[in-house]
Amino acid sequence: MLNHTTYYALPRLYCYADALTHYNNVTPIRGDKDRTKPAGRRDQKFFAIWQDSDKSINVGYLYNKEKPLVKFYTDGSVGIKTYMGAACRERVQRVLGMNLQRKHNRTWVQAKTYQDGAEVRGWFPISSPKDSWRGEHREALFIVQKHGGAPTFLNPTPVETHTKDRQASKDITAKYKVFRSYVENMAKLTDGRVPNMLPSELRALLDLSVDKEHANRDVSLCPQYSYGDVERHAKYRARFFDLLESSEPEDMYKAMLWVSSSVGGYWGGNAEARYINEWRLAWERTLSIHHRDALFFKTQSRDGVLRADRYARFFSAV
Repeated sequence: MLNHTTYYALPRLYCYADALTHYNNVTPIRGDKDRTKPAGRRDQKFFAIWQDSDKSINVGYLYNKEKPLVKFYTDGSVGIKTYMGAACRERVQRVLGMNLQRKHNRTWVQAKTYQDGAEVRGWFPISSPKDSWRGEHREALFIVQKHGGAPTFLNPTPVETHTKDRQASKDITAKYKVFRSYVENMAKLTDGRVPNMLPSELRALLDLSVDKEHANRDVSLCPQYSYGDVERHAKYRARFFDLLESSEPEDMYKAMLWVSSSVGGYWGGNAEARYINEWRLAWERTLSIHHRDALFFKTQSRDGVLRADRYARFFSAV
């Protein structure tokens, strides 16, 4: 959260004319070879205002000039970076006088838009759950009104929500019922000790080429605990479900070994209960991600109502 001095040192800019006037009035930092013009406090030159070759005015962090927080175009529109942390949102709110909030894993803006000639006011998302600070972001465009008027959202995206298909869920659950029962019964019989193999043996058995030190992580069935590229995890999930759906008895055993490696094997204490709980969480999440196209159907709305998408995690995950 920005302190009082930093927050109120930022200028209030509504349009290109305001931004250009402020840019021309700011004196560059003395002795700075790049002649940096700070956007707010002069002792915080990392947050600056600058002009591009196309005459647009930018406000943002110097270390990320490719993605400024706010961009004022000569046609009067204002672009906002869609993925922002808390400090960035506060800076944008101060500069543009807009209401922003982070909710349901998205950044929302209070604005108005037009649909079929009718004006719609409310909260609209400017980011999606798939956005991250490392990824590419769309630019949200606005016409900002002076003196507290609601900004006009020029390129809103619909609010997408996913609903589970209950019949499809029953069918898919029944499809893997035998395997799930086998895993849970094995955990009960062995007090949480599921037959395990060394990562190198497991890798040879499943014909996977992964780094030795990352073997357990790479074959994990717990995406929330595994960090890696999307294609790698998608490949491993596809391989795992190919084993489950195979008619060869040996493939069931291979899938079982994979499960034992991914969940972690034996814990002390009440290992049986902890293993089963961990397994169920990993299994439900992995099953939902792998069969998400069949399990969920998507609806879109543009009515300005702030909605949560409880199943969005299965579409933004690896």
